[in-house]
Amino acid sequence: MQQRKKDFDELGVTIIAIGMLDRKTMLKWLARNKLSGSGIRCVADGSGAVFKTYGVSPLPVNFFIDTEGTVTGSELGFGDSADPLLGAFR
Repeated sequence: MQQRKKDFDELGVTIIAIGMLDRKTMLKWLARNKLSGSGIRCVADGSGAVFKTYGVSPLPVNFFIDTEGTVTGSELGFGDSADPLLGAFR
């Protein structure tokens, strides 16, 4: 995730991670996975409101949203399928 963040940063793209965890649990998860202080923006959504609002299922899922708010791509799971999508931002 950190390498992906670096790649996207170079293109002016921001990663925002939304987890279905309460804030305390998310902070522990970030620390355990050595992501604390990584600069990856994270939102704790313990109630699942964001996922319910946008009908997101199954998890994990990644969306790529441009500066106009348009979804330009998506991927399911933890795979590296986002890498080809980097080209969409070049």
